[in-house]
Amino acid sequence: MRGLAAAVLVGVATLTSCSNPIDHYLDQVGDITSQMRRESIVAMPEPGNPTPDGVAGVIAARRSAVDALQNIVPPPDMLLEHTALAFSLSELVSASEAVLDANSGSNTGEFAAAMQAATELDLLAERVTAACNALAARATELGHTGDVRC
Repeated sequence: MRGLAAAVLVGVATLTSCSNPIDHYLDQVGDITSQMRRESIVAMPEPGNPTPDGVAGVIAARRSAVDALQNIVPPPDMLLEHTALAFSLSELVSASEAVLDANSGSNTGEFAAAMQAATELDLLAERVTAACNALAARATELGHTGDVRC
């Protein structure tokens, strides 16, 4: 009987935690971006020493995150922020692919130098961060009290 009561309490707690669409949505975004970070670390364990394979792995992780973000439905009150996050990350992926393609035949030193010189990637990464911050601010405006992982 205790096992059944515990199962019912867990079920009620699960339903309660998912009953807020904003919290559920933010959990999805957090899961997606956390997975992207984990895959990026595996792809390029030494960020200061980019290789074509490592950069390609990071791009693949980001592309997966874009695809996943495009497959979730945000609450209507967060549609603008969600779109900005997915779009800015997509722009970063496209620009990164262009830099990778333009320098794929380079030796290791030339490739690393080209990546360092690609300041447009830094600007696009800043846009992704700004979009994430805007998403977090909007969530707070709507009453979300937890951390926003993105």
